[in-house]
Amino acid sequence: NESDAFVSINNALANNGAFVYAPKSAVLDKPLQIVFATNNVDTDLFLQTRTLVVVEENAQVKITERHQNFDGKEVFTNAVTEINAGDNSIVDFYKIQNDNRSCSLVDNTWVRQGKNTNCTVDTFSFGGKFIRNNLTFFIEGEHSESNMNGITLIGKNQLVDHHTSVDHLAANCQSNELYKGIYDDNSKGIFNGKVMVRPDSQKTNAFQSNNNLLLTDEASIDTKP
Repeated sequence: NESDAFVSINNALANNGAFVYAPKSAVLDKPLQIVFATNNVDTDLFLQTRTLVVVEENAQVKITERHQNFDGKEVFTNAVTEINAGDNSIVDFYKIQNDNRSCSLVDNTWVRQGKNTNCTVDTFSFGGKFIRNNLTFFIEGEHSESNMNGITLIGKNQLVDHHTSVDHLAANCQSNELYKGIYDDNSKGIFNGKVMVRPDSQKTNAFQSNNNLLLTDEASIDTKP
């Protein structure tokens, strides 16, 4: 998506990341964990990480991704993730966002689904100074299901921003979104959800819910489902 400045920066500067390839009919017995870690650095960092996940027909994978700084430096991570799910595949992707309060994260994730697929992206946002999650699903094959779940638990001077988009390009599909948040002190949350149902995407089911709990008068949430 060249219209997004952060994605363009990642395209230009990314020099490390992860590539996960699940061949036809492969099944991972245990979850795979990807950790982008920084430690003992001499200066603040602006990181460009890239993750590409290719899951072929009938394959099944579970992946956990985490960005972690261990020395308290100011770290700004600009991450891009692409997930391609082949026909009849199952993909579970878990994002653990629990970094130091000195760190910020902008995360752009795209998921493309073939027919008869089941893809889930769960986002757990607990740590970090600023987090922006842009999650986009393209449902390109019939009889597929997309699941987006998020839990946000933050406090003083923290902000978590969720933007989701689901594009129903095929008929007989379903998308489910459930995001919940608990906000303390002067923390701030944002949820912006968009669902597109194309003219030929008959028999589409799309569910979306955003529930929040504010623990103080200074905490706030802007939600636009």
